[in-house]
Amino acid sequence: MTRNEFCTYFDKSLRNKMFGYSKSIVVVKEAAEDIVQDVFLRILCDATFERCRNIDAFSMTSVRNASYDYLRHEKLNSPQEAPVMLFEQDVTGWDLKRLLSEAIAGLPDRQREVVQLKDVEGYETKEISEIMSLEESHVRTILSRARHDLRDMVQKAMNYGTRKN
Repeated sequence: MTRNEFCTYFDKSLRNKMFGYSKSIVVVKEAAEDIVQDVFLRILCDATFERCRNIDAFSMTSVRNASYDYLRHEKLNSPQEAPVMLFEQDVTGWDLKRLLSEAIAGLPDRQREVVQLKDVEGYETKEISEIMSLEESHVRTILSRARHDLRDMVQKAMNYGTRKN
């Protein structure tokens, strides 16, 4: 793939995937945008990207690493984080999309990443295993546990305030 082909491919389909993945890790929209732009420039300036077999996996792995670097840097520079309150609004007027987004954000890091890549971005298990440097069976296990946890969180939120006899 040439640099011009990479730029076209990045604009047409890769940018949104990279942004969604980064935002699922760092949460802050502006930080995710900066990370995607930095990764794009690093890949474009790197002479080895033309020999890359799977540019999607390479790009997504780069975004993952850059996002975690950002989080490590932020953790070192901010002494205390505010706790995230999951489902703090009244669920009587709940919005499923918001509810799922909050539930996904409440998952542990690896589970959140796998769900983002598989269910939101649409990557295959094999591609996710390449991106995250895990065995395919491990990715499937993480995904299964994440979906189970999501189902429990959503059910609890939807049943909030109702009493079972």
